[in-house]
Amino acid sequence: FGLDRLNDITGSQTMQFTKGSGTMDIVYRGPLSENDTAGTVVNGHLDIDSAAIVYLPYQFKLTNIKGRLLFKDQDLVIEQLSARTGSSRIMIKGIAHNLVALLDRNAENVSMNWSLSTPNLDLEDLLPLAARPAATSVRQSSKSVFGATFSRVDRILKEGAIHVGIDAVDLHFRKFSGAHAKADLLFDNREIKLNRVTIEQGGGSLELKATLSRQGAGESSPLSLESHLERVDLPHLFTAFNNFGQDAITASNLKGNLTADIHMTGKLNDKAKIVTNSLKGTVGFTIRNGQLVDFAPMEKVTVSVLKKRDLSEIRFAEVQDQLDIDSTTLTVHRMEINSTAFTLFAEGTYDLKTGADMSLQIPFSNLSKNRNQDIPPESRGNDGKAGPSVRLRAKTGEDGKLKVSWDPFKKALKKVKQHAAAAHR
Repeated sequence: FGLDRLNDITGSQTMQFTKGSGTMDIVYRGPLSENDTAGTVVNGHLDIDSAAIVYLPYQFKLTNIKGRLLFKDQDLVIEQLSARTGSSRIMIKGIAHNLVALLDRNAENVSMNWSLSTPNLDLEDLLPLAARPAATSVRQSSKSVFGATFSRVDRILKEGAIHVGIDAVDLHFRKFSGAHAKADLLFDNREIKLNRVTIEQGGGSLELKATLSRQGAGESSPLSLESHLERVDLPHLFTAFNNFGQDAITASNLKGNLTADIHMTGKLNDKAKIVTNSLKGTVGFTIRNGQLVDFAPMEKVTVSVLKKRDLSEIRFAEVQDQLDIDSTTLTVHRMEINSTAFTLFAEGTYDLKTGADMSLQIPFSNLSKNRNQDIPPESRGNDGKAGPSVRLRAKTGEDGKLKVSWDPFKKALKKVKQHAAAAHR
């Protein structure tokens, strides 16, 4: 039979078959009237082939569905169901405990646990589930003999707790790629809890926890996340995220690996995109085996202070610091940068719209000719004393180009303190 016939029978307001065929062999034992108190038990199976279904609240579509649904007493079991969403081919297994109990109007012990596996997952294909739910209304047919029952199923699908595990051999999101991704999610009413995600990325790894509260029409959805990056390749990371929307320093200028702890809050719009000016948080990071290659601002420092010194390829000692993120502005706390070419202390701001405004403290000790050009000196720490120094200001001009000037009165630092004060109001 055509699976679209089930739409009329169930009268579901959340799930609609748009194509496919099915064969059914089911045995029902239970009440035949409202006054009958006998418990309901269903056994049998439903085989589906070449099916397509739409999850109406989020217009999430599954196509090329093939497999068997088993009814075992009061449970619905999926031993293996293949489907496609967008470009991602997925295999689905799992169980809906006590789903049949909804026929008896008992939803207390209903729970759903699904497992999704795929050789290649494109996260773009799952983005509709993070968007704002749409109001749906499907006109019920006079043939909807299970309309009242499926209204309870609809409520579980929209408001109940659904646990989903994901295992992807390869994972992609726009330019980002990773391997052996595992995720544990809980859909609970309008809240999505990403309890844990782990992804291998190059020679490093990424862990993520997040909570998204999906809101109604006209409202942005609050998002909070915590992430840990362990020895992630810097050029790969900058390429994956399109240099984080800035061009001051790009993937082509960097080498090394990054370890970081990220705490962030923000908001998503109805298209599951970050709302402008909503991001706030901190990034504590460590860069190891760092190199800066053909970085134009360093050439300007060469002209200003470190004359006749090759800064085309610089190797760094371990760099540690914290970034504060407020809307489009990144505040860099005092950070020691110790390299084969120089030692300097940097702090200031970088705004994704207007560019950099950084204070650079360059100790006179850089003028020594005893610096090892192959091995950077040991770090003295971000709070270490620099000794006699010169002050420079690296600021993006109105023409979009970075300009380095003398800053004996520390104007750049005053700008940082003003921004910090405004952020805490």
